[in-house]
Amino acid sequence: MDALIKLSTNGDFNNICDVKCYFTCQLIEENGNYYQHNSEIKEIKKDDNLYFSYESQLVAKAKYTGEYKLNSDNENFPHGYKIKDILILKKPQEIDQTLFQGRIITYIRTDEQKNKIKELTKELREK
Repeated sequence: MDALIKLSTNGDFNNICDVKCYFTCQLIEENGNYYQHNSEIKEIKKDDNLYFSYESQLVAKAKYTGEYKLNSDNENFPHGYKIKDILILKKPQEIDQTLFQGRIITYIRTDEQKNKIKELTKELREK
């Protein structure tokens, strides 16, 4: 199931530029395309889309490869999800918080959510 992941200002991200740098450099070079998360993203399967937002703005999209690993050496981010086909929005798009309300992870379940996310990702470009 596709999911929207809200990136936190409490971590390494101080602004949108930090988020874009993470997806274009750090994720690939340092993490081997493994997106590291502090909790398990339970409902995703191979080829599901992961959408990433920062401060209520959609920033990036990637596909989950189905590869998962536990990071025993990183207590803060023990779960690793290998992603591919990373796309970054040319201009971050505002997200309707009432439609995508939830915790850090919002699973995209309804047709309304699916249509809205499709509309928001028209502005995607490859990294």
